[in-house]
Amino acid sequence: MTTSVFIAEASPASPDREDEFNDWYTTTHIPEVRSAIPEVTAVSRYRTWKADQDGPARYIAVYEVDGLSAAEAAAKLGAAVPTFTAGPMITEGEHASVLTFADSAGAN
Repeated sequence: MTTSVFIAEASPASPDREDEFNDWYTTTHIPEVRSAIPEVTAVSRYRTWKADQDGPARYIAVYEVDGLSAAEAAAKLGAAVPTFTAGPMITEGEHASVLTFADSAGAN
């Protein structure tokens, strides 16, 4: 049962590096996150769409976590981040990565 999730928003460093970004995210970053937080039970990725999008492509990854609160998942991720392989993504400014952690609020 999913007890918490974290949602990562990220953009490739430039439009011409989008394929490289997606390859790194799928083959390197997600396995590193799952190794650091074995309680991650599923990961889904999405490419956002906005009619008036005037910046780089934006991707969202939803990590489902079983058995950890949002605070516990955030702590584990924070401890592991320095060991992660850097990827071709924007790291500063309005398109930098954003993380949101949330606890389950119950079933519908």
